[in-house]
Amino acid sequence: MISIIIPTYNRVNNLRRVFASLDKQDFKDFEVIVSDDGSTDNTISALVEFADKIKLQYYWQPNKGFRAPIVRNMGAKLAHGDYFLFLDSDVMLSPAALSHYNNFSQANPDAIIAGRYDWLDPMDFAVNDVYANWLQLTENNLRPMSFGTGLKGVIGDDPRSKGVSMFDDQLHDNYCLALFSGNFLIPRHVFNATGGFDEAMVGHGGEDCEFAMRLQQAGYKAIFTELTRGYHIYHDRNQEKNAAEVQVNIEYMKNKHHAFMVSLGIISGDVEGGELPLVQK
Repeated sequence: MISIIIPTYNRVNNLRRVFASLDKQDFKDFEVIVSDDGSTDNTISALVEFADKIKLQYYWQPNKGFRAPIVRNMGAKLAHGDYFLFLDSDVMLSPAALSHYNNFSQANPDAIIAGRYDWLDPMDFAVNDVYANWLQLTENNLRPMSFGTGLKGVIGDDPRSKGVSMFDDQLHDNYCLALFSGNFLIPRHVFNATGGFDEAMVGHGGEDCEFAMRLQQAGYKAIFTELTRGYHIYHDRNQEKNAAEVQVNIEYMKNKHHAFMVSLGIISGDVEGGELPLVQK
């Protein structure tokens, strides 16, 4: 069984759309764990609405400011499956995605399977559109992914924007700069062996990069595939606050993984006044 772990904070409307996309899946042997970091927007109403359609668990804890690594790990503790699929609460999966995730994981039981996701345009649509108008909704209305320059210096060039893509269905052993936690599957034993997400990282962004660095250093391989594509639902966010939080996490990674990041050329090895310069890709 695949355990789909969805961290959330005040995303009730997007959750309904994500649940609808999971209800449409060809592969049915999955559970969904919604790991809630203190939502106040009646998130429970979305779970009640879909309780008879998909197998759901829900865990809520008091709000202390969104802590993505903590709520991801919290969901993993509740999971029953042999594989954990981390899916953001604003990312819908294409109807055959879980079937492909299952096929890849059965053929490669120690590998991380990484899916692609793209922005949706238009962003505002009804749950019924997920059921009735999926192709029109997703295939005709895509906009390019983009990332802020601060985080891009850590993750490198986004493979989704390259002419030559990592999404080639092959095993990769040099992948940590391109792994995104919004849509990827990891075997339970690999997750446990590497300790999950680093809970010292808080706020917005970077916890997937740090986890991927440890996975790569431990020798685990990853497969990037467009067959498990997701679609990101836009939502308003405080980009200035996000950028500040990302920078804190970047500095944390630079200190924790100094030698490894130097070996990859992400940062320089020169230290001046205790700073580790970030190499912009």
